[in-house]
Amino acid sequence: MNYIEFTTNAEGSSVALKVGVAHADLFTEMEALRAYDGYGAARLIDADRDLAAILMERVHPGTMLWETGDEAAQTRHAGQVLRALPVRVPDRHTMPRLADQMARVIVQNRTAPQFIGLMPEALMVVAEDLLSRLLADADGEILLHGDLHHENILLDADVVGSPSIRKG
Repeated sequence: MNYIEFTTNAEGSSVALKVGVAHADLFTEMEALRAYDGYGAARLIDADRDLAAILMERVHPGTMLWETGDEAAQTRHAGQVLRALPVRVPDRHTMPRLADQMARVIVQNRTAPQFIGLMPEALMVVAEDLLSRLLADADGEILLHGDLHHENILLDADVVGSPSIRKG
């Protein structure tokens, strides 16, 4: 759970202050927002790990995608976000890697009692093969959004093609 406060900075610009509990996901969010640099996501202004706080630009009007009620527009806007989000992972980072996370999931599906047998082994083998081919074909690492859903896609009238969508 996080607390978000909307306010203005010293220059009068609208900002959002997000304060949460210090944990790995929040630190990853800080690092990811820095990497996105406002491209497809709210621009990070500052972040403090010790305070578990993120200061970012405020998205206006900030309406959640699901609130628009127009499924065709929701799909179109979500597609805009998906096209905007792919950015290269910085050379030096501490964010989780897809290959590592998938390896853990595959091992867990084969060894954790509550998951054994839920996915047929033949499907697991296909998934591993597809993942290895995907990773081998990649020209560098691309940052993946770990929490992209209809409540984290916000209308942003300040983006060209207004209104459009940005992750906030």
